Amino acid sequence: MIGLAAALLITNNLGGWVGCAQGAHAPLETSKGRPVSDPAAHTEQAMEEPKRMTSEMLEVRLTTEGPRKAGQSIRIRMIVSNPTGQTHAFCKYHTAFEGLQNDIFSVRTSGHEVEYRGVMKKRAEPGPEDYVHVAPGASVEAVVDLSEGYAFAAGDYEVSYRGTRISGLKSSPTLALTIEP
Repeated sequence: MIGLAAALLITNNLGGWVGCAQGAHAPLETSKGRPVSDPAAHTEQAMEEPKRMTSEMLEVRLTTEGPRKAGQSIRIRMIVSNPTGQTHAFCKYHTAFEGLQNDIFSVRTSGHEVEYRGVMKKRAEPGPEDYVHVAPGASVEAVVDLSEGYAFAAGDYEVSYRGTRISGLKSSPTLALTIEP
């Protein structure tokens, strides 16, 4: 446990924070003032935030929106569904819910990955406003224009969301996408 705390502390000093899923980030000190290198701090943090993030139960899928022609917007709808009987939350960082701010999609054509050329945003540690809560049996949706970060020519593509520790969401199934000339 001490080794993990030290690794998180180093990551925090270099990158500001590690992520927002439960267990994926650690503040430099807890609200009771214990440094994260203190093993009691992790127990304390777990007691303070018993179910802060429970996104592993959420399901992610992608659908297309509108016409798909080369040189035009390629709009993808990201749908996060909660099939359980409890409210679950995820961090909107590294999801379509904050727009295309990082390389969060796998875009492939003819067996090759399409290079991401968009924004690579760095952020502060997430606050309460950075979490999306999904009620039992409900879904939330966001639309993003993939052409803001990936170059598309006419052809067949496979697109999937890359689940991350930051958002806490799982990867989506692959969506087949045809771009017309």
